[in-house]
Amino acid sequence: MKETYACAPDAEAALKQFINKNAYEHLNITGQVANEEKRKPGRPGKNSPISMVYRLQIEVSLDQEAVQRTRQRLSCFITITSLDQSYSPREVLK
Repeated sequence: MKETYACAPDAEAALKQFINKNAYEHLNITGQVANEEKRKPGRPGKNSPISMVYRLQIEVSLDQEAVQRTRQRLSCFITITSLDQSYSPREVLK
């Protein structure tokens, strides 16, 4: 978000690239392009030019539903054993 762009199309392309590069099933990434006035440092003159720069504003949040689905998927496993039925599930895992 510190990087500036000279034009809006460049900033939009950078935003799309950032979202595609950092896409992850557990994250929701959204963003927008914001424009700002950029002035030279010091006291402005009467005819001092004002240029526009563009910055990315990105928001990232955790998708709790996707995290829960992954936890459920990873917490299930199958155990095959040749032990008879007299063993409890706890004893089989030991």
